[in-house]
Amino acid sequence: MASVKGVIFLNARTFALEQHGEEGWRSLLDALDPRDREELASMIAIGWYDIGLYDRVHATMERVLGKGDFALMHRLGRFSAEADLNVIHRTLMKMARPAVLFEKYPELWRRYQDSGEWSLTREDKRARGVLTGWASREEACLVRLAGGIERMLELLGARGVKVTRAKSTARGDAVCELIIDWF
Repeated sequence: MASVKGVIFLNARTFALEQHGEEGWRSLLDALDPRDREELASMIAIGWYDIGLYDRVHATMERVLGKGDFALMHRLGRFSAEADLNVIHRTLMKMARPAVLFEKYPELWRRYQDSGEWSLTREDKRARGVLTGWASREEACLVRLAGGIERMLELLGARGVKVTRAKSTARGDAVCELIIDWF
């Protein structure tokens, strides 16, 4: 069974509350299965939870609070990148270059996800990230991921970052592939 870290869900809850208030969060919870609601209610940041819950929560969040264009998931990814970086990390990141993210991302990934392997290649101001074996099958989750990568690169000083979802297992591809451009 593939798992994700609880902090991912807690960031989603904080984001939903900030963007849509208690009423928005309640509408999201009401749209979930009672077992999923129970699990969310007892969730802790350092716990590991089934990736199926991750998929269901994000798909429901997009359906209930979003507009169907995944803009909400993109903003959630950016929000989560900010939330996950404490003051010490921010200071260190200001001294780093965007290339550092591609060197460290597979290690960072393991702190939050236990499925999927990253293959990252870089050419000047473009990178290609291929994620194989990721157990998520929800496009909303890939959009959140792309938004988070975008924001992390910006925090490392990259400008004009654009992350394109070239392939997605949610769309029937064998892998998820992100093309990342910046200047």
